[in-house]
Amino acid sequence: MKKKYIITTPEKFSARMRNLKYPKIPQKPLLNYSIDAEYYVNNLKKYEIHYSDFIKAKKKYSDESNKIYQEFKIWAIEDCGLNNLPNKKEVFSYAWMKGHSSGFYEVYSILEELSELFLIYLPKQQK
Repeated sequence: MKKKYIITTPEKFSARMRNLKYPKIPQKPLLNYSIDAEYYVNNLKKYEIHYSDFIKAKKKYSDESNKIYQEFKIWAIEDCGLNNLPNKKEVFSYAWMKGHSSGFYEVYSILEELSELFLIYLPKQQK
Protein backbone atom coordinates (compact mmCIF):
# COMPACT_ATOMS: atom_id res chain seq x y z
CA MET A 1 0.00 0.00 0.00
CA LYS A 2 1.39 3.38 -1.02
CA LYS A 3 1.83 5.98 1.69
CA LYS A 4 -0.04 9.23 1.06
CA TYR A 5 2.27 12.21 0.74
CA ILE A 6 1.40 15.87 0.95
CA ILE A 7 3.96 16.62 -1.75
CA THR A 8 3.45 14.58 -4.90
CA THR A 9 5.69 16.09 -7.56
CA PRO A 10 9.40 16.91 -7.78
CA GLU A 11 8.49 20.54 -8.46
CA LYS A 12 6.71 20.79 -5.12
CA PHE A 13 9.75 19.37 -3.33
CA SER A 14 11.87 21.97 -5.13
CA ALA A 15 9.49 24.77 -4.15
CA ARG A 16 9.57 23.64 -0.54
CA MET A 17 13.37 23.65 -0.63
CA ARG A 18 13.45 27.14 -2.20
CA ASN A 19 11.24 28.43 0.62
CA LEU A 20 13.93 27.53 3.15
CA LYS A 21 16.00 30.59 3.97
CA TYR A 22 19.63 30.08 4.89
CA PRO A 23 20.40 32.11 8.00
CA LYS A 24 22.59 35.20 7.69
CA ILE A 25 25.93 34.93 9.45
CA PRO A 26 26.70 37.88 11.71
CA GLN A 27 29.76 39.96 11.01
CA LYS A 28 32.44 39.86 13.66
CA PRO A 29 33.45 43.33 14.87
CA LEU A 30 36.93 44.51 14.05
CA LEU A 31 39.17 46.17 16.59
CA ASN A 32 39.77 49.71 15.50
CA TYR A 33 42.47 51.26 17.64
CA SER A 34 40.93 54.68 17.29
CA ILE A 35 37.73 53.61 19.07
CA ASP A 36 37.19 52.76 22.68
CA ALA A 37 38.15 49.21 23.72
CA GLU A 38 34.99 48.96 25.81
CA TYR A 39 32.92 49.66 22.70
CA TYR A 40 34.70 46.80 20.92
CA VAL A 41 34.15 44.41 23.85
CA ASN A 42 30.42 45.24 23.92
CA ASN A 43 30.15 44.65 20.16
CA LEU A 44 32.04 41.39 20.53
CA LYS A 45 29.58 40.19 23.19
CA LYS A 46 26.66 41.07 20.90
CA TYR A 47 28.38 39.22 18.08
CA GLU A 48 28.79 36.10 20.23
CA ILE A 49 25.07 36.13 21.03
CA HIS A 50 24.15 36.63 17.37
CA TYR A 51 26.59 33.94 16.30
CA SER A 52 25.08 31.51 18.80
CA ASP A 53 21.64 32.29 17.30
CA PHE A 54 23.09 31.78 13.82
CA ILE A 55 24.39 28.32 14.76
CA LYS A 56 20.94 27.34 16.06
CA ALA A 57 19.23 28.68 12.92
CA LYS A 58 21.75 26.89 10.71
CA LYS A 59 21.05 23.59 12.50
CA LYS A 60 17.31 24.15 12.08
CA TYR A 61 17.86 24.84 8.36
CA SER A 62 19.98 21.70 7.98
CA ASP A 63 17.42 19.56 9.80
CA GLU A 64 14.56 20.83 7.63
CA SER A 65 16.64 20.43 4.46
CA ASN A 66 17.49 16.86 5.43
CA LYS A 67 13.83 16.14 6.22
CA ILE A 68 12.80 17.31 2.74
CA TYR A 69 15.54 15.18 1.18
CA GLN A 70 14.48 12.06 3.12
CA GLU A 71 10.80 12.58 2.23
CA PHE A 72 11.71 13.04 -1.44
CA LYS A 73 13.88 9.92 -1.40
CA ILE A 74 11.10 7.74 0.04
CA TRP A 75 8.46 9.26 -2.23
CA ALA A 76 10.55 8.97 -5.40
CA ILE A 77 11.48 5.34 -4.76
CA GLU A 78 7.83 4.44 -4.11
CA ASP A 79 6.51 6.50 -7.03
CA CYS A 80 8.95 4.89 -9.47
CA GLY A 81 7.99 1.41 -8.26
CA LEU A 82 11.41 0.50 -6.86
CA ASN A 83 10.21 -0.59 -3.40
CA ASN A 84 10.96 -4.26 -4.03
CA LEU A 85 14.37 -3.64 -5.54
CA PRO A 86 17.05 -4.99 -3.18
CA ASN A 87 19.52 -2.21 -4.02
CA LYS A 88 17.05 0.69 -4.18
CA LYS A 89 19.25 2.90 -1.97
CA GLU A 90 22.19 2.52 -4.34
CA VAL A 91 19.97 3.25 -7.34
CA PHE A 92 18.67 6.40 -5.65
CA SER A 93 22.21 7.42 -4.66
CA TYR A 94 23.29 7.12 -8.28
CA ALA A 95 20.33 9.22 -9.48
CA TRP A 96 21.05 11.79 -6.76
CA MET A 97 24.73 11.96 -7.66
CA LYS A 98 23.95 12.49 -11.34
CA GLY A 99 21.09 14.96 -11.02
CA HIS A 100 20.93 16.78 -7.69
CA SER A 101 22.78 19.83 -8.99
CA SER A 102 19.88 20.37 -11.41
CA GLY A 103 17.19 19.85 -8.78
CA PHE A 104 14.68 17.30 -7.61
CA TYR A 105 13.03 16.99 -11.01
CA GLU A 106 16.26 15.85 -12.67
CA VAL A 107 16.87 13.29 -9.93
CA TYR A 108 13.32 12.02 -10.38
CA SER A 109 13.75 11.82 -14.18
CA ILE A 110 16.94 9.78 -13.83
CA LEU A 111 15.27 7.52 -11.28
CA GLU A 112 12.31 6.98 -13.63
CA GLU A 113 14.66 5.99 -16.46
CA LEU A 114 16.53 3.59 -14.22
CA SER A 115 13.31 2.12 -12.88
CA GLU A 116 12.17 1.31 -16.41
CA LEU A 117 15.39 -0.59 -17.00
CA PHE A 118 15.21 -2.44 -13.71
CA LEU A 119 11.55 -3.31 -14.02
CA ILE A 120 12.08 -4.69 -17.54
CA TYR A 121 15.43 -6.42 -17.04
CA LEU A 122 15.15 -7.90 -13.53
CA PRO A 123 11.97 -10.01 -14.02
CA LYS A 124 13.61 -11.70 -17.06
CA GLN A 125 16.76 -12.44 -15.11
CA GLN A 126 14.90 -13.93 -12.13
CA LYS A 127 13.22 -16.65 -14.25
